Amino acid sequence: MAKKTEAPIVVPSEKPSIEAFREAIQHVLMKEHGAPELVAKALLELEDAYVRRALDEDWGTEGNAFSLVLDVADEIAIAKPADEPRWIKVEKDTLSFKVNDQTGNYLDALVKLGLHGETRNEVAKAMMARGIESAFPLLTAKGLVTLR
Repeated sequence: MAKKTEAPIVVPSEKPSIEAFREAIQHVLMKEHGAPELVAKALLELEDAYVRRALDEDWGTEGNAFSLVLDVADEIAIAKPADEPRWIKVEKDTLSFKVNDQTGNYLDALVKLGLHGETRNEVAKAMMARGIESAFPLLTAKGLVTLR
C-alpha cells in the first residue's frame, strides 16, 4: 500500500469569506487554546467586530494569512496554550463530591490517557470545568455573565 502524504497547505491569495476566516480562528481556539467548541463560538460572536476589522484591514499586510489567524485567535483567547485551564476561576470555594465505581473507572481511564490530568482529582476538575464552560454561551446571551 502506498504511503499517504499530506498535501501542502496553500495560502489563498484572495481574501477569504468572513465565514472561512472565523472557521480558521475557531479551529485555532479549540486546538491550540483548548477552548470547547461552544466557548470558541461564543468568543467569536462577542468579538465579531474585531474579527471582521482584522480581516478587512489586515489581510495581506501581515505577510502570512496563517499568522493573522493565529494573531486574532491569540488576542481573543481566554486561556493560553499549555497553561492550566482558566475558563472558570474559583479561588475561595471548593467543590467536593463522591463518585460511584463506574465514574471512578472512567476517571482512571482518562488519567491513563493523560489528556486532562495526571490524577483523578485533576481529571475531575478539568471535566467539571468543561461542563460548566458549556453553559457559558447561554449565560452570556442572557446577560448573566460578561467578559472582562
